[in-house]
Amino acid sequence: MGLVYVLVGFTWVLIPSVGRIEGIDWIPALTPQMVGGAWIVAGTVAATTATTDSHRLYMAGFFGLQFVALTLASYFFIAWLLYLTPLVEGGAKHGLTSAVSYFGFFASASITARFPGKER
Repeated sequence: MGLVYVLVGFTWVLIPSVGRIEGIDWIPALTPQMVGGAWIVAGTVAATTATTDSHRLYMAGFFGLQFVALTLASYFFIAWLLYLTPLVEGGAKHGLTSAVSYFGFFASASITARFPGKER
C-alpha cells in the first residue's frame, strides 16, 4: 500500500489536474504539491514501517495511510457539497466521485490490515 500512496503523491505533485484543484480550492492555503507531499510521506513511512518488528512504528505507518486518505476524501466531499450550494461559487462538480475513490484507499488499507499474517 505504501508504494501506491507514493505513486499517487507523485501524480499530485507532477500532474495537478483541474478536478483535483477544484476539490481543494476551497482551502486557500492548500496546494496540489502539499497534498502530494502528504501522500508521499505517508506512503514512505508506511512502506518503511511495514518491514519493522515494532508494533508502534507499524501502527504509525498505518495511521498515516488512513489519515491522508480519509482527510482527502473529506475535502472532496465538502467540495462537492459546496458545488451543490447555490449561494457559494466554486466547489467540485465531480467531488463525490473523487471522495468515494479516496475513501476506497482508506477502506483498502483497513481491509489489508486485517489479513492474517505476521503478528506484531
